Amino acid sequence: MRNLRMLFLLAGVLPFTSCGTFKSYVASYSIGLSEVESPADSKQQFGETKVVSFNEEGVNKYRYEDDYIDIIWYVGLKKFNFTLKNKSGHTLKINWDDV
Repeated sequence: MRNLRMLFLLAGVLPFTSCGTFKSYVASYSIGLSEVESPADSKQQFGETKVVSFNEEGVNKYRYEDDYIDIIWYVGLKKFNFTLKNKSGHTLKINWDDV
């Protein structure tokens, strides 16, 4: 009899409970390249610079280029992506602490 009461109790309560609902939130960011800082004599030292934005396969990408480097970067869903090409013919060092 006790088991039968427990069964009726559970049958009456279970339909009103849930396992909880999961909510998913998605953020959207608009990111762009607004400026490139360089020394005052950079045109003489680094040559002409190009800063462009373009869309490749539905992904907004950005490019900075001078006589020493060519970098293309974009933001993915979970990471920051970039391709850096050394055009100088010399070793370049990236100080990741200052990036």
